[in-house]
Amino acid sequence: MNTVRNNSWYFSSIRKYLFFVIISGIFALMCTLISYPGILYSDSYGRIDIAKLILSRAPRIDSWNTTVPCLFIAISLALTKGIALYTFFHAWLLFLFTFLLLIRLGLNSKLLLVVLVGLNPMIWGASVYYETGVGCVTGIVAILLILSVMSIEKSNIDRLIEFSLLTFFSFIVFGYRANAFTVFPVFLIFIVLVKCERKLKLLFISAITLGFVFVSVFTTMAHINTMSSKSAGFVWDILNVIDSLDDNEKNNLITVFDDIGGEGATKEALQMNNNNSIDGFLWESKLNRTTLSQTDAFSRILQKYISVIKHYPFEYMRVKSYSVFRSLGINKRITLHEYDYDRWGWMVKYNFSDTRLRHLFVDTYKNFVVFMGWYMLRPIVVFLISLCAVIYEYVKKNSNRSLFLFTFAISVFYYGSFLINTQAYQIRYFYPALFLLSAINIVAAINFIKMLGEKARNHFKHSKSSFED
Repeated sequence: MNTVRNNSWYFSSIRKYLFFVIISGIFALMCTLISYPGILYSDSYGRIDIAKLILSRAPRIDSWNTTVPCLFIAISLALTKGIALYTFFHAWLLFLFTFLLLIRLGLNSKLLLVVLVGLNPMIWGASVYYETGVGCVTGIVAILLILSVMSIEKSNIDRLIEFSLLTFFSFIVFGYRANAFTVFPVFLIFIVLVKCERKLKLLFISAITLGFVFVSVFTTMAHINTMSSKSAGFVWDILNVIDSLDDNEKNNLITVFDDIGGEGATKEALQMNNNNSIDGFLWESKLNRTTLSQTDAFSRILQKYISVIKHYPFEYMRVKSYSVFRSLGINKRITLHEYDYDRWGWMVKYNFSDTRLRHLFVDTYKNFVVFMGWYMLRPIVVFLISLCAVIYEYVKKNSNRSLFLFTFAISVFYYGSFLINTQAYQIRYFYPALFLLSAINIVAAINFIKMLGEKARNHFKHSKSSFED
């Protein structure tokens, strides 16, 4: 066993970065204690209920939300009778991989890393947030880190560790966020372009694919019926197009969904619809989540979607352009909904308690987001700054520039899924992309400041020597 540890690149890396392993644990413990049970919202309570059903071995479980988080919540419940263990590991992994990503991008000062991560509400505020985007981006970062060192020569035990970790974190990425499938091609391109043996590339591709497949295997083994949520966004687009038509044209589509939801379903959904999220019609109308999850509902809705584009191209483009602009924060800022002290007052129902310190925790995060709204609630600004950052790193021929590029590409592909099928304009949906882009921006900004500092020092030395001459 000692020989394995001594010859393992990964065991050596643990020793090398032990400080960050420990400090991440300290930060995670503090956030867990202050915010316990964490920041919960409507879907969080639903996942806790599903976790309990998994433990009770229910013969059938219906779930509108992604269910892989329920597995880990169930493990926490089984081991501790509570969810504190899940909250802690959720936070610890985010802190740890944030440190490691910044280091891989080129930031090496321990003090600066601790300050930037430990005092950053975007990190600690999200670390205990039961939002699947946080778990998803943690997995994405883990995969990025492994791929960035895959060409380094390692032992067979390290390759086994890499295969296991890639499979596990792929399971998390695709099991936490269904729309994350759009980053799959970026991972594959990353692997293909790395200079290493073909069999190693196949090993890594197999691991990521296996993690993706395990998502379906888990839901089958747990007897979970995953209700399709992808239909709702397309229905919402069609309803918004209908709303934009004049009365005569509107009559042509007033029954477009009646064959799915029953007589009057379309009219009812239009009356309940709003242009901020799918919540307007989804929960109480005849076009509810159960109806939209029928076996053939998605294929029929997709056909209607294509038909609307074909017959009302200008109206569709106007509605879709508004949706894309809203998602990017161009015409209106995205929102900070569903980051609450006590969503719907349900904490008592689940035997959780609230505290003043927890209120301060939530308030500080929310105030920070509002203060940084020009950045955090305007994704287009984040993307433009990141694009400049990537270009700068390439111009300066930074040795880590390929990692900058692929981190940027993953953010673009992840965000792109929401531009195609949007359900709301809330920061929680876009957090993975904003997190990755912000990591790029922070390191590039520090590199730029260092460059200016070196130029200033050189100029001062040159001026001093000229004066002395």
